[in-house]
Amino acid sequence: KGQALTLCLAGESSDGDGVYGPGDFTVYHGKTRHQPTAAPHAPAFALAATDAGLQFEGLLGALQKLVKA
Repeated sequence: KGQALTLCLAGESSDGDGVYGPGDFTVYHGKTRHQPTAAPHAPAFALAATDAGLQFEGLLGALQKLVKA
């Protein structure tokens, strides 16, 4: 839908585009599909903001559709 802005606060996460640590800032556009995961050795904390709703896939996507109904 819209854009998602993410700032990594602590820890480390990665997706298909790269690895992100504290202070890293990313911008994803509505057509971008990404699946961030925390590094296995420690939790990751991030601040994220969107200008439109998120669209989940899998089980979360099914739950999201039920809530919208």
